[in-house]
Amino acid sequence: PAAQQLCLRHSRHHGHAHDCQLARPTGYHHGGAPHDLLGPFAGVLALFMSDLGSFGKLFSETFESADRKPMEGILASGGSHMASIRHGLIPQVLPVIASQWLYFFESNTRSATIIGIVGAGGIGLHLSEMIRTLEWQQASFLILMVLITVACIDMISSRLRFAMIGPEKHA
Repeated sequence: PAAQQLCLRHSRHHGHAHDCQLARPTGYHHGGAPHDLLGPFAGVLALFMSDLGSFGKLFSETFESADRKPMEGILASGGSHMASIRHGLIPQVLPVIASQWLYFFESNTRSATIIGIVGAGGIGLHLSEMIRTLEWQQASFLILMVLITVACIDMISSRLRFAMIGPEKHA
């Protein structure tokens, strides 16, 4: 409001008409009140914090359940501790960790749509707006695009899992 008044005074003083409609910062509307304080960052933070605990538990169980004999063999043959981890532990746990990470990526892609619908921005916010304004063709297109994206991510992650684990362990 103060900037608009200043703009109007300036245009009256100099005798020319200015367009004094000032753009509001993103996330502000109706009198400058914050629309959503964090926006998409809140959704990313929610997904990250949710996954952090799950990853910690799953990864620690993966490392604990790994067979220690390959590491012991490397150490017994004169290899360093780092070499035993690199060649004895990582090949065992990497496929499991990658598989879990890819699953969480798929899951978070689906969850991001829902989180966006409740106000965290992104495609979900657009979908919510299309539904609110009864733009059914555009809403169904967005839903279809989310489904295709999730299916593509699922297909790519399945191929990556198969490539990492190999045909003999793939079930």
